[in-house]
Amino acid sequence: MSREQIRHAKAELDHLGSCTQAGKTPEQLAEMDNKFYAALDKKAQLERQLYDANARRFGRPTMRELEVLARCSNHKF
Repeated sequence: MSREQIRHAKAELDHLGSCTQAGKTPEQLAEMDNKFYAALDKKAQLERQLYDANARRFGRPTMRELEVLARCSNHKF
């Protein structure tokens, strides 16, 4: 989990988001969508891991802890 991994995931996401859909079969379009959303999930997971590592380092709540607090108090963070 590093900023370099996040940059790589963002580059992959940018590439997949800019691929043309013209002339693609429905199966190819579905595969492109699956790859795009998998890359989006991967980037979000890496960002969350980096945030949590920094939060623990500085004694702040992790993303999961913030989500629990938001559910309990109905506040948006």
